[in-house]
Formats: sequence, C-alpha cells, structure tokens
Amino acid sequence: METIRSEDLVLLRHVVRRLTGIDLSYYKENQLRRRLHFIMLRAGARDVAEYVRLLETRPEVLEDFKNRFAINVSEFFRNPERFEDLRQRILPEILSGGGPMLRIWSAGCSVGSEAYSIAILL
Repeated sequence: METIRSEDLVLLRHVVRRLTGIDLSYYKENQLRRRLHFIMLRAGARDVAEYVRLLETRPEVLEDFKNRFAINVSEFFRNPERFEDLRQRILPEILSGGGPMLRIWSAGCSVGSEAYSIAILL
C-alpha cells in the first residue's frame, strides 16, 4: 500500500463530507492516516483514489467507514484531562460572570455518560 499523502487526505475529506456530512478536518493528519490505513486494508484498496471509488460506489464500504470513524465509547469522565480543565479553568471563568443560567450542550453523546459527568462536576 502506498504512503497516504496530504493531498490524498484533502480528497478524502472532501468526498467524505459530500457523502456523509462528516467533517474530518478536526482529525490530526497522523491519526487520520493510521485509521485510514487500517480501513483501506479491510476494504482491499491499494491507494486513496481506489478507496474513494469504493466509498462512492459500494454502500457497505461507506457504512464501514462511518462505523469505524464513530466514537463508540461512552463512559463517565472519559478524557479526564478535559474534565479537569473544565473544573479548574473554564467553569470558574463562566460562573464568575454571574449570569442567571448556565446551559451546557453535550453533542453526540451515546447513553448520556458525558452529560451526566458534567452534571456531577457541577
């Protein structure tokens, strides 16, 4: 399998966004390369161009891609460093503003562990 170049990732990000609405720009390039390499091997693609063709023509390949890029883990206080930052730095700053209400949105949470973790922290 060929090395995945930055130009390949640009193409992949564009195609995935068009086909699924998923924005891969938030992934670090090395992380994206590692995951993509594994997924391409599973699909039998020799390079990104071939894999893109599979994404566009074979629904099961696209479904596999979506499943492999979704975070399927939900647990209380996952990524503890984020919660520590929230507790020590972000919440004190927000709460010092004295507003009447604090609203927190936990996007894409599976069973609610993330939202409950924030509630416990408060």
